Amino acid sequence: MINEWSDWFDVDLTDKASYNESTKDFPRKPATYVFRIVDNDGKPLPIQTANGLDEQGIVYVGQASDLRKRYYNKYLAYDTGERKCSSLKAMARKVKSNDAFKSKYPDAKFQIAYTIVANEKASKDLERNILHCYVQKYIHGPLLNSKLPYENGDYVKGLLDELNR
Repeated sequence: MINEWSDWFDVDLTDKASYNESTKDFPRKPATYVFRIVDNDGKPLPIQTANGLDEQGIVYVGQASDLRKRYYNKYLAYDTGERKCSSLKAMARKVKSNDAFKSKYPDAKFQIAYTIVANEKASKDLERNILHCYVQKYIHGPLLNSKLPYENGDYVKGLLDELNR
């Protein structure tokens, strides 16, 4: 089954007022989502990877049992540094404190796109598949993904096992 993805939505993690406006139509359903960085015109900013350019500027792939709630938690983690979810906190910390990221992409803006799936298992499976394809193409995960899922919890070991077959 091919999933239908939403349009890209601008995300302003520095403006509390934009939270309600940008997410009021986000469904409260299971979903897999992707963040990318774009320039002021909304064009993706290519990211240099170990195996070439990621022309789409993908910086994070995630999943949620409730998309609107997950995005709200991601926003709060960024805004206050509170621990809502460890991976979200890690992403927020990286964006706020990474001087290399800020110097390389000083005017970068974030966008999010998502696809609704049947249930939480389907969202985890799709997230894992997207990350698997990303790693196969670029040799490492998206810039802000701190952990990469795999069936047994060890993505790198699983990928190496597959490559050594």
